[in-house]
Amino acid sequence: MGNSGSTSPFTSETLDNSFSSSQANRFAALSASTGAATSTSTTHSPKSSHRGWEEVFAASQEELSTNSFDKHGVGSSNEHSFQWETSPTDEHQPTLYSQLAQGEQPVWEIATQDFLQYQGRYLLSPTKEGLLIIDQHRAHMRILFDDYVNQIARHAHASQGLLFPQILEVAPNQLAIIQAIEAELTDIGFELSYLGNNSYSVLSAPADIEGIDPVVLLQSILEDAQQHDVAVHEEVVNSIALSMARKSALPIGQLLSMDEMRDLATKLFQSSQPSFAPDGRNIYQILPHRLITQKLD
Repeated sequence: MGNSGSTSPFTSETLDNSFSSSQANRFAALSASTGAATSTSTTHSPKSSHRGWEEVFAASQEELSTNSFDKHGVGSSNEHSFQWETSPTDEHQPTLYSQLAQGEQPVWEIATQDFLQYQGRYLLSPTKEGLLIIDQHRAHMRILFDDYVNQIARHAHASQGLLFPQILEVAPNQLAIIQAIEAELTDIGFELSYLGNNSYSVLSAPADIEGIDPVVLLQSILEDAQQHDVAVHEEVVNSIALSMARKSALPIGQLLSMDEMRDLATKLFQSSQPSFAPDGRNIYQILPHRLITQKLD
């Protein structure tokens, strides 16, 4: 679990697990600019007993009860949406803190609902329904994916020129693909110049991918684009956003501080589809109370 003495992706310190400071800058920039994917942003104060992630978590569950989404977060009639698994509880069951005054009970409940990081991969927190388990890498992928999709849609990219332009060589069958998606690549922050002989000069790259080789990223984007219909704009946008989110998301094993875990959870439940990563994998699950008690009986 993160602590005040551990490094984090929100600082520029060097990490033992090779998580670069440039990735720290990308996460910090996202923290400062959340609102691109949502119209409302929740600010958390470490000194406050009321934490924003719980509000957006509850709101996201209400939305899931009425809407269904595909893996990218687009409304759909399929059955991808997360379903709550609840268990009956005894409202009158006494607890250790039953003697507390009614006004003190909510304070105690909030004080116990903090996060624990498990194996540098999962965030754990108690909820009314059970133990909430979040995959931090997939959660960050969802947040970044939504942010990149919105950047392309608004043509609001932040581009940074390369001091030394790099050369991108593409296979003959990829030449038509890169030409078909060049407008979307420009919208996300790339500037390319065709040199002939299936080669491009990469002049600029998105400002928030510092530390990631732009040529490697472009090659990944092209490989993913080959699996989609490049004639369909939405598929192109989703493919590019997914490629970039995969490369930029928090690595498995990255330690997070308590504030960083709260911030990640808040942004996840403000996203377009908190239940699923853009590649369709589950982001979180809830372990019901009854299953925990059954294991201990």
